[in-house]
Amino acid sequence: MDFNGGALPCQCNIYGSFDHKCRSFGGQCNCKPNVIGRDCTMCRTGYYGFPNCRQCNCPSTAVCDAQTGQCVCPKGVTGELCDTCLPLTFGFDRLIGCVDCGCNSHGVVDRANLTCHLETGQCHCKRNVVGRTCDKCKAGKWLWRRRRRRLFLVKNQF
Repeated sequence: MDFNGGALPCQCNIYGSFDHKCRSFGGQCNCKPNVIGRDCTMCRTGYYGFPNCRQCNCPSTAVCDAQTGQCVCPKGVTGELCDTCLPLTFGFDRLIGCVDCGCNSHGVVDRANLTCHLETGQCHCKRNVVGRTCDKCKAGKWLWRRRRRRLFLVKNQF
């Protein structure tokens, strides 16, 4: 019976393991504290700075950068505790972050203000304009637009 050409070398990382010995079944090396991997090559989750793995000081809403220990907030999130939506975003979720408002600049009351409701994402629509992002005419309404000195009808959209 052939066992893959014989026994395989341990290949324990000299910085992450106590020695060069590994278990005969599976090849797990003897890792230093807070170091993981079969060959002891990375910090465990919540730690950074291999091979001298130190505990991260991040809130539960953030991920710790494995190299620097810097806290990385989810997409669209800011704040020391990674618990606040950035401007022009809404719907904070501790895992997926915040969603872009996506307000239609033609349908909002003020083109300079494309913010939305922090929980629902509803943009601030002009009169007779509807939709979460202010991108539709209210039922029974229509819009004339001027473009290059010609008028044309836009049906139920901007």
